[in-house]
Amino acid sequence: MYVDYKADQALGRKNARLRDQFGRLWGTTIEKSTGDPCGEVAPFGGWADPLNTPNVYIVVPKFKDGEPMPGRVEVDFDAWVADVEINTKHWHEAIELMGKTKFPYATSEERDGWPTNPHLTSEAGPLPSPDIVTLRKAKAGDPELLGNPVPGEDEPVKMTWKRFMSSQQGQGHSTSRIAQDWKDYKAGLLAV
Repeated sequence: MYVDYKADQALGRKNARLRDQFGRLWGTTIEKSTGDPCGEVAPFGGWADPLNTPNVYIVVPKFKDGEPMPGRVEVDFDAWVADVEINTKHWHEAIELMGKTKFPYATSEERDGWPTNPHLTSEAGPLPSPDIVTLRKAKAGDPELLGNPVPGEDEPVKMTWKRFMSSQQGQGHSTSRIAQDWKDYKAGLLAV
């Protein structure tokens, strides 16, 4: 059996800045061959994500032939809303079931208060957040829910080679790997 000890998974990956459908920048590591993110996708360039968008809903859009669109991601609000709808339904079912078990002789007025009953909510956990209305507002482009990216501040701070080198050496990368990452970093700054 032949083992290529020179093969390095990191050689097939690079750091990237990707723009979403609202023009916000997200930073991640992508597979060079497919363009798919292979690490955490996080806000990049000085904006905060008030929705704390789970990475599962940040997807790479594809062309009609199935090829990924380079430099792009999209927040899949439709899938997110569908999951929140299901989770909210399950939460209410859990409250109802626990309420019937703990309070079998409750009146209809008492049952109406079960979603706010601390004995039931402590067992059921918090109601799924953000709610569907909030997600639909964000999908429609509500700037407060999208993090209000400040115009002109979406570009990263330009890093010097010396600072870049020291930050990468702390991660245990070789000098040749750091040099390649530097080229990718500089190319990323000049693209977009």
